[in-house]
Amino acid sequence: MSLFYVPKRRLRSWRPVYGPRLLIVLAAVIVGSLPPPKAAPAAIRGPAALPRRHQSVREIWPLTPEPPPQLAEAEKAESKTPEIIGSAPAATARADSPQPPAAPAAGPQRQAKIVAGWLPFWDIKEGMRVIDEFPGAVNEVSPFWYELSDDGGVVDSPGAENSAVLAALKSQNTTIIPTIAWAKGAPLSAILNDAGKRAAHIRQIMAKVKMSVYDGIDIDYENLPEADRDIFSRFVRELAARVHKRGKNLVVTVNAKTSEPGEWNGARSHDYAAIGAYADYVRVMAYDQHYSAGPPGPIAGIDWVEKVISFSLTRIPKEKLVLGVPLYGYDWGPGRAKSLVHDEAAAKSLSRGAPIVWDEGSASSFFKYSDDSGEHTVWFENSRSLEAKIRLAAKYDLAGVAIWRLGREDKAFYRKIRSVLDPLNH
Repeated sequence: MSLFYVPKRRLRSWRPVYGPRLLIVLAAVIVGSLPPPKAAPAAIRGPAALPRRHQSVREIWPLTPEPPPQLAEAEKAESKTPEIIGSAPAATARADSPQPPAAPAAGPQRQAKIVAGWLPFWDIKEGMRVIDEFPGAVNEVSPFWYELSDDGGVVDSPGAENSAVLAALKSQNTTIIPTIAWAKGAPLSAILNDAGKRAAHIRQIMAKVKMSVYDGIDIDYENLPEADRDIFSRFVRELAARVHKRGKNLVVTVNAKTSEPGEWNGARSHDYAAIGAYADYVRVMAYDQHYSAGPPGPIAGIDWVEKVISFSLTRIPKEKLVLGVPLYGYDWGPGRAKSLVHDEAAAKSLSRGAPIVWDEGSASSFFKYSDDSGEHTVWFENSRSLEAKIRLAAKYDLAGVAIWRLGREDKAFYRKIRSVLDPLNH
């Protein structure tokens, strides 16, 4: 899906002489047209069927201070009044919205909380746009640049080790922790369980860790069998010793669970206590509570996320625990659900005339629509749902958060993440 930039519209009717009068008229129009406050639905329910001609962009997409870029043209087109009236609410929202956070000020202060972001190689331009647009909001980036070959080699993903990207990140003093990702289980299991192959695999990893531009490495090995729980912990211990000799950080990304040993193989293969003992940071992926092959529901309901945090803290020190938060959604229809990013959800809700419903219990958003294939339910994350999760990370004084993923998310999230997560430094 492509995005395009929509410049801020100029108020054509503005003139220096008439400006004050128009502002007075404008304020009266806006105040008179505002609807009375509505309480958020207390329980999950389907969106009410509204006549298409009565659904404005802001009725359909009410949960962010500023609509995603691709909605701006639709909002402009639907206006039936002179442009100064039609444009004013959007302009007012932009003026009142918080400004992007500045880089941390120099001088003595406590260690800033981690805001890490995974940077996907297939959408790196959009991901880097976030870094440029919100300097200081994200202070650690994990480019999704490496995976494994069947023999345990660490191989480059397309565009890996892009010098321009690395230079841009370093120019903002961003910590760079590239990710080695593997989710196919079986071939890795054979490598970990063979001492010689495991040692060779660690040497392959260290060849990347030794690169001077990197501050460490993120190990994201998923879908291992439950039987590999102990050998994976041993691998983490052996790798940590080598990484620490280089003076760098080892980050390990693990599947979420609310109890031991976990509800499925991937979670059971991750021993939180052992991993937390050896790794510098553990990123717990607190998402996919409801996943593509299951029934529809919140991607990461706030009550479930809090249970994940509470359990994790019984095994992992809070100063090492990084909460993984999602910035995506799923579209459940006939067959397996399809994943989608926030901007795709925004466009779909508008094109289908499907108002967004806020579910108070899970602190999540969803909408429903129909097409030729049948009924669809879309649950997704936006600034409002993300803020609820960030507040949990602050409540439990965690090391920080890690977001999947940078690019095509609800950008309003970045305007307040620092002040919510780390209020003592802001």
